[in-house]
Amino acid sequence: MNLEEPQAENIESSNQQLYSKVREDLTERSEWETRQSLFYRMRNHGLRRKNKPHPGASDMHFPLIDNTIRKMLPFYFAQFSSMDKVASFVAGPNVDEQLRMKTADVETWFDYQIKEETNFEDQLIILIDFMLQTGHGIMKSRWDVDKGKIAYDAIDPLYIIVPGWTKSLETADRLTEVMQMSVMEYKSHKEFKSDPETIKKLMHVDIDTEFEKLDAQYDREGITRGHKNQIVIWNCYEKQEDGSYKVSYFSPLAPEVNIKPSFKLPYNHGQLPYVDFLHEKKEKRYYDSRGIAELLAVYEMSATKMWNNKLDAMSYYNNPIYTVDGQPGGNMSNLSLRPGQIFPNNLRRVDSGAPAISWDEEIQRTQIVAEDTAQVPDFGMGNKYSGVSGKRGSNRTATEVNAISQMVNTGVDLKSRLFRRSLTRLYKQCWSLYQQFSPEAKQIFVGNQQVEIPEEVMQAVFQIMPSGAPDSWDKDRKYQKALNRYQILTGNPYTDQGGLTKDLMEADEVGLSQSLYVDPNEVAAEEEEDEAIEIGALLMDGHTALIKPHENHRVRIMSIATKLISMDQNGEEPTNPKAIPMIMQHMEEHFLMYAQQDSVAAQDLRAEVEQMFASQLPPEEQEGGQMPQEQMPMQEQPMM
Repeated sequence: MNLEEPQAENIESSNQQLYSKVREDLTERSEWETRQSLFYRMRNHGLRRKNKPHPGASDMHFPLIDNTIRKMLPFYFAQFSSMDKVASFVAGPNVDEQLRMKTADVETWFDYQIKEETNFEDQLIILIDFMLQTGHGIMKSRWDVDKGKIAYDAIDPLYIIVPGWTKSLETADRLTEVMQMSVMEYKSHKEFKSDPETIKKLMHVDIDTEFEKLDAQYDREGITRGHKNQIVIWNCYEKQEDGSYKVSYFSPLAPEVNIKPSFKLPYNHGQLPYVDFLHEKKEKRYYDSRGIAELLAVYEMSATKMWNNKLDAMSYYNNPIYTVDGQPGGNMSNLSLRPGQIFPNNLRRVDSGAPAISWDEEIQRTQIVAEDTAQVPDFGMGNKYSGVSGKRGSNRTATEVNAISQMVNTGVDLKSRLFRRSLTRLYKQCWSLYQQFSPEAKQIFVGNQQVEIPEEVMQAVFQIMPSGAPDSWDKDRKYQKALNRYQILTGNPYTDQGGLTKDLMEADEVGLSQSLYVDPNEVAAEEEEDEAIEIGALLMDGHTALIKPHENHRVRIMSIATKLISMDQNGEEPTNPKAIPMIMQHMEEHFLMYAQQDSVAAQDLRAEVEQMFASQLPPEEQEGGQMPQEQMPMQEQPMM
């Protein structure tokens, strides 16, 4: 990639000013950063009990947040993986018909590149986890010059810094990515200044330096400084007055060091190379999107408290307190509880009474409310709500379950649409990068299919969107919809029958249509070719042609009729004098086999063929309505 020359300005002064701005951005997001640290601990380790009722008391962590995130991760990943192609391309209005016919090949090629030639799938899983945890999942797409393809990076939102007034990542005036590198990785970037003195400055700050005196409140391990033997670089994008972006690299520990000249972002799409996947669209502020951890934090604390209380109660019930006639006993440590042991008559066990609530039921109630808050897809609504939502032991009615299911599915559908909007922006950026950096003609093999894309198609304008529908994650529902659609629209003249069949195959199993689907036009062409070979054998030496039930009898009958008419028009004489009667008999056998499959269609085809033969007679013979018997298709014989 040819980078533009650095602008004529004092680079060190510019970096110092930029550093001060980013430092302010860090201060404005400090509250959000603190909350994310708390939610991270809640999910992964849990918050420990501050005051235990007695030594050895339980200190459990109910993993509500982590369980919910793991439930929802496959739902979001299915928005990418549930269809055979990752994206649908629709040619723009200025694309001519010839190029428009290559749209399917473009979809196949793009799908192959995304799935096989990049790290997109691996990074998408990481991105979804970030999105569910923090409310933001950020994917960076860049052109890797050395490898000649797109590279993807799912970035922890903690390492993306924007001004506090930012409404969305795509419209940010300034964006800073925190890049953490080992010394060896830093040196592998040939464009970075890597002399020993520079590396020393990037790794270490002397005690009592100006940085520590004035900026200690901005110090963040992993953000402003690295761990041992680690270098932190800030990659900053600043929007210019003309809408372009200026890209700068510097270290927050030594912003005066010019480690790389600044340059103009060279991508034709003119956007930041970051796409933000929001978990929720709440307010017009970047840091207001909440993740699952923030939404369910209070529920996890409640479930954890009840779980610990239950275990505490079990400790008391399993280790009862004893009294002697209502008075404290002697040294109870000398009392051993063994089977068959005899105790004094005045020894009594203190009855703690039954718990006022059912711990398990209350924990289940809390979990249900939490999952409803997070709008987790659910497939067992009746089982989920029975016994805990109404009277104990009662079940919801079918009407209630249906209403709740529709409400939940509406929220789930909204989440998937929000996620797919971000996928659309990402796919458009990726296609633009391919057009800019790899515009030449393409040729690949996908299985046994050869895909060729001319150079002019690579430069065509397409509307791009994720394949499938927002509810594609629900395989059973998706298959049922496809089956109903297939049954209703089969034979409809306004419906693409081949596409309808492929849609049903893909709903059954992704990729199935590629191995099972055969184009009807190709089948008809193969049937015509096989029948032409059989007719040739009959004409040459009278070789018997076998008829198989699975053959397309209509296509073969029309092939025979067309051949006979062509021979009559051109005055062709067969080598075998008995060939014509044998061919007529062969056609009649096809008629009989076709009638067994569809008698009405066979009768209509017989009339059509007779009309074709009759049209070749002179006008006076057509009026008579009679043809030589040897030129007519034989009448259908009654079945015995």
